[in-house]
Amino acid sequence: MRNKMKAALFFLMMLFVSLEAYITEDEATARRLSKEHQLPITLVATGSDWSDASQRCIREFLLKEQCQNLSKSSVILWLDFPELSTKPFKQVADHYALQETFQLEFFPVFILLDLEGNEVTRLSYPISTVGDFAAYIKEKWYGYCDLKEKWAAVKESKEEALLLTCLEKAEEIGCMTFADEIKNWAISERIGKPILVDHYVELVQRGLEKTDAGIALKQFLGSQEEIAHRIHLVNEIATTSPEESPLEFHTKSAME
Repeated sequence: MRNKMKAALFFLMMLFVSLEAYITEDEATARRLSKEHQLPITLVATGSDWSDASQRCIREFLLKEQCQNLSKSSVILWLDFPELSTKPFKQVADHYALQETFQLEFFPVFILLDLEGNEVTRLSYPISTVGDFAAYIKEKWYGYCDLKEKWAAVKESKEEALLLTCLEKAEEIGCMTFADEIKNWAISERIGKPILVDHYVELVQRGLEKTDAGIALKQFLGSQEEIAHRIHLVNEIATTSPEESPLEFHTKSAME
């Protein structure tokens, strides 16, 4: 099995060389190609000789036309972590450093990076509802580019509806770092009431509602009924305990 997989991997690299596609096992090369051609990077991590799912990924994606198509619109940085590696020591060390940087724990995984190297989203393989994986990754990238444009418009106009659309889109893409940026900006600018209510609920959960920040936010929000309703929903979802939680106490206080 391992010999067959090694042969397949060798064929794969030769295939991409012949097609002049953007695929490499070297991070510096990937970043150079990304910068020169203004393309995102799709990091693909596999365990070719021990992970059944990785072997499936190699057979069904990396050796197929889907991957060729993706490599024309995204630089593919392929990190393989076989148990028995014959790669140069520096490359192995570099790959393990990237494994730590991106906290790679499960294989195979696809991580889409923007032109600055920021993580856009990470995807496991396979996804049962996705047929064309390359098209799915491209869709995530185009959605991210559209989101960036809308986000720039939000910071200019401070339009609440567009702000909430951006947050919803960031979460849909799986870009949680971007989603956190949107939430933090909304909190600092006091825009987006659903975000502010959720933030106040978080303060209550942490017992910080009596701090200056908690009191100021509560006064700004005004509507105790809406806050109490949101806390009630969180209480229903949270694990109940014999003792009354801060949220339960706050719910009673807000309703009184």
